[in-house]
Amino acid sequence: MKERMKMYNRNFSLAEKFIVENLNLNAYEAKEFNAVEIIADNEDDLIKQINGMNVSVSSGEKTIITGNAEIVYYEASIRTKFMSVLSNPLIASLLLMIGIYALIFGFSNPGMGAEILGALCILLGLIGLGFPADLAGIALLILGIVLIIYELSTHSFGIIGGAGVVALIMGIIFLGPLSSPNFYVSQDFFNQLFFNQLLFSILVPSVIFAVFLIFAVTKIFNAGKKKPVIGESMLGETAESTEDFENNTGFVMYKGELWKAKSLKTDEKILKGDKVRITGKDEYIMNVEKI
Repeated sequence: MKERMKMYNRNFSLAEKFIVENLNLNAYEAKEFNAVEIIADNEDDLIKQINGMNVSVSSGEKTIITGNAEIVYYEASIRTKFMSVLSNPLIASLLLMIGIYALIFGFSNPGMGAEILGALCILLGLIGLGFPADLAGIALLILGIVLIIYELSTHSFGIIGGAGVVALIMGIIFLGPLSSPNFYVSQDFFNQLFFNQLLFSILVPSVIFAVFLIFAVTKIFNAGKKKPVIGESMLGETAESTEDFENNTGFVMYKGELWKAKSLKTDEKILKGDKVRITGKDEYIMNVEKI
């Protein structure tokens, strides 16, 4: 420490008092005791005062030239801003609590929406408490892909697919900043072109799927407003079961439309792919029997 004080022509006894006696000085006192060289009102004033100043560095004496200097402001990346919110102990604790209660509610009730919400909240809460964000980003990407694949193979009406899109977007945020300024990451360790390609290959399909999902959910919502018509012409028609019936209830496909159906025969077991005959209706539910 003494050598550095000598190198930069600083007041060693004053620096020693900073540590030993916890000495505090205002700006003018610091300049009087040679702790600082300049007192500036703002950035422009600082640039003006340091122009032409000679400073000592490890490689020798250098002259600062700021005559045509431009002030460049750097903002935190989306990842950094998001992490600063999650790192708040109150936010992290609330996310963990919501996640745990959502899992309890989901396991005690049918459906998967609460379980997915609980898993996402718990994962975000763990990130706020120090869980590695990169690993969390990979986990969110995998979870999003799995949820989207599950959505495409089941009839969840967009809930699971929407959660998958949200998980993908959050995974992309946690994987890294959306830009890589030179001061933030060295190009020796971060290839901007590769990251842009990775971002493009994941984000674009996610956006396309999200648009398709919104369109499909809108169509389903509008179709739900229409009163279904089950006329005499449908009686005796053939439909196909799209899943194994549970408690004599399931879904069937009739002329490209998905209908909820019920078998009135309690001893009848209808499996996925079985052909059924439409025998009537009960409100908006078809009455069917196995052929």
